Amino acid sequence: MTLDVTEHGAVPGLLAELHDEGSTVTDIVVAGAARPFASLADMSGDDLTALVDTKLWGSFHIGRAAGVHLPENGTLTFISGLLA
Repeated sequence: MTLDVTEHGAVPGLLAELHDEGSTVTDIVVAGAARPFASLADMSGDDLTALVDTKLWGSFHIGRAAGVHLPENGTLTFISGLLA
């Protein structure tokens, strides 16, 4: 299942919807990020905003929502790499 992490209200909504349907979400992997295809010198402010909105704020909102909906033995994994 995929989710647009820039739609912050969709994160808790999706987890609540899955729970209401009887599904149990036990593991969440967060790997989303917008990647600007430019050097720092050529990067626009919009490119940086997109990166922060997805990698930083997206992870923040997913983590908050997961804290409410994941079971005690659930896992939340943040994948980092070049974009971090």
